[in-house]
Amino acid sequence: MRKYLETIKKARIFRGIPDSEFETVLETLDIQLKHYSEAQIIVREGQRIRRAAVLLEGKAVLYQDDFWGRHQELTVIEPGDMFAENYACARNTPADCSASAEEPSVVLWFSIQDLISERTSSPFLELILKNMLSELARRNMNLYATIRHVRPQKTREKLLSYLSEEALRSHSAEFDIPYDRKQLAEYLGVERSAMSSTLSALAKEGWLKTEKNHFILLKKTAEKN
Repeated sequence: MRKYLETIKKARIFRGIPDSEFETVLETLDIQLKHYSEAQIIVREGQRIRRAAVLLEGKAVLYQDDFWGRHQELTVIEPGDMFAENYACARNTPADCSASAEEPSVVLWFSIQDLISERTSSPFLELILKNMLSELARRNMNLYATIRHVRPQKTREKLLSYLSEEALRSHSAEFDIPYDRKQLAEYLGVERSAMSSTLSALAKEGWLKTEKNHFILLKKTAEKN
């Protein structure tokens, strides 16, 4: 537990908790640390979740498999990200997607019942609840961004929309994205081969330069719009 204490403090949901109160707050939340190997299921679709989670180490992905077994990745979970809290709040609602570890990972599970209880009186639990609401608002904005990216019909427009958003988010024309090519294609809802061809075409036309998940957007593309 102490090995991960500093990492836990950096998670957005625990921001503002003083060091003197931190371990007491964690005890109140009845935390559990769990280790997952690569490809191990963290949350299974249909599972009823009683706790919320924060990824402390590694990398995970949320995904859905449809009736025919087609796999769609929904989002990448990075260290510090919270997940599964919606299912923990809606205690009788089974998870409608799964989460698995992309690499060896460590997850902090914590009880949220005291956070959502009307009897909550601790100012630190109230702060965590405020942080959670802020995180949900941030995620909601990301959802609207995703809708903007997948709404266009053409792969080209989906890519340009997504890459523009990432450049604005990073305040730089040069940035890394959290997806590999397979994950990016699934995120945008396009065929991987078609997406790769479109990226090559955009590079040849002078819109961008790319190497794996690293991108450089070129200023002159604005003149071609």
